[in-house]
Amino acid sequence: MIIVELVDNDTRERRYSDQKMKLRQIETQVLYDDAVDVIPCKYTYEETDIPIDEEPEPPVEPTIETPFGIPPMMIPPQTNLEKGV
Repeated sequence: MIIVELVDNDTRERRYSDQKMKLRQIETQVLYDDAVDVIPCKYTYEETDIPIDEEPEPPVEPTIETPFGIPPMMIPPQTNLEKGV
């Protein structure tokens, strides 16, 4: 069930799941652990069956293929002579 409480001196509404599930904003399909909106709230929410992660996974760093496995910041820029210009 979605719980609604007033916050910020009763100027905003906070919504969250009493079952520790994510909320989905119906208009945008975006998932939230909790949602805080100004009053009157123009969005609607539904409770999902997706549990809120206790510890979010760290973001995955993108990998860039470089010659010889050298990190990109260590590859010196080519000069015009090396480029054949």
